[in-house]
Amino acid sequence: MKNNHEKENYDYLMRQIFNLTNEALVLVDRHGYIIHISDAYCDVLEIEKAKAMGKHITKVIDNTRLHTVMETKKSEIGELQMVNNKPLIVSRIPVIKDGEVLGCFGRVLYRDMNELKDLYGKLDKIKSTMNFYKNSYETTSKSKYTLDNVVGNSLKINELKKIVRTIGPKDSNVLIYGESGTGKEIFAHSIHDCSERKNKPIICINCGSIAAGLVESELFGYEEGSFTGAIKGGKIGLVEAANHGTLFLDEIADLPLEMQVKILRLLQEHEIKRVGGNAKIPVDVRIIAATNKNLEKLVREEKFREDLFYRLDVIRLIIPPLRERKEDIGGLTSSIIEKLNKQRNSDIVGISTHALNYLKIYDWPGNVRELENVLEQIFNFIGSKKIIKAENLPYKITKIDETAKIVPLKDTMDATEKESIISTLLQNKRNKTKTAKDLGLSRTSLYEKLDKHSIKL
Repeated sequence: MKNNHEKENYDYLMRQIFNLTNEALVLVDRHGYIIHISDAYCDVLEIEKAKAMGKHITKVIDNTRLHTVMETKKSEIGELQMVNNKPLIVSRIPVIKDGEVLGCFGRVLYRDMNELKDLYGKLDKIKSTMNFYKNSYETTSKSKYTLDNVVGNSLKINELKKIVRTIGPKDSNVLIYGESGTGKEIFAHSIHDCSERKNKPIICINCGSIAAGLVESELFGYEEGSFTGAIKGGKIGLVEAANHGTLFLDEIADLPLEMQVKILRLLQEHEIKRVGGNAKIPVDVRIIAATNKNLEKLVREEKFREDLFYRLDVIRLIIPPLRERKEDIGGLTSSIIEKLNKQRNSDIVGISTHALNYLKIYDWPGNVRELENVLEQIFNFIGSKKIIKAENLPYKITKIDETAKIVPLKDTMDATEKESIISTLLQNKRNKTKTAKDLGLSRTSLYEKLDKHSIKL
């Protein structure tokens, strides 16, 4: 009785599976006769279920291979089959127990080629979108710089390198101060490279370069349909992309106040919400922020949140301006020349001592970035010369009037000497003895110089 009851339940279960599904399914016994077939398959065949049940599969389905699959005992997945002059994508799977074939299961994967084309189109679009974001994030997620890229051996730079090696593994938030062009991003990457997160992403965000209306969606992402123009399926944000890695917030002082609140919440709760979403997404990031502005002053002026400032200012790193480490200018210049040579396939071998001295005298308000710009400018105009000379430097550095006539040094010294003798003689009312004494000359030497310069006073 129990066996009959179990058999009834089994038969009922099988009927329900085939009756309730929207998929085109068929099951045949070892002899190829249909045991079960779904309504969806009958719709494809344009046949009533009653006329299909119990019939041999070859009498019901055009070009079927279910009986062949039972002979070969090999499944056929994703095969093209023409049924009623319609192309279908089907799978055929033999049911085997202890090496014996008990039957065969057939399934129509796609009954409409347009449906398949649409699916491929969607997959291609998804793939393209994923590749776009993958490439976008990979561009910014790999650490581009290490301490080896920090050029300089000045006392201040060596001290900074030592600090970076110390704080790198600590995982505390870091606030980097420095004028524009001092290399704050290089130090941020170097800290990440010295940390245990070095194999995870570092995502760099310039807080001043994102349009105010897009800051939240760029940082935290958004759900599908959250606003006009939102990508179907939504979009991951930059903060989420930095998960388990480092988030570098450059120009943090330019972050809008309303976004400062959300960054503070990220630091406190270690979670975010996408725009238009309710789900809380856990995020583990180390934040390195950088600015060229006085944040304490902005806090006093209520332009920057005090609580966020103290959350960020756990470890402070101050990058010195180039004018305070001029002993590094030689090394920086050589490094930049080498880089420009590679970029432009040039062969500039170096810079003259005279020209380098000019670079060391100049104060560099734009710091290392300005030095790079000056050298790049020179590369554009230097022609076939192999050495950068003082004459190749811009006027703002040398202060030399390029249109002025070049006078030999001897002539300049002679003219100065002649002017000094004449001026002293006139002051002493042509008294040559007193003039010689005032000029530190003997009377004989004075007469020789009067003759040399043809002075007749």
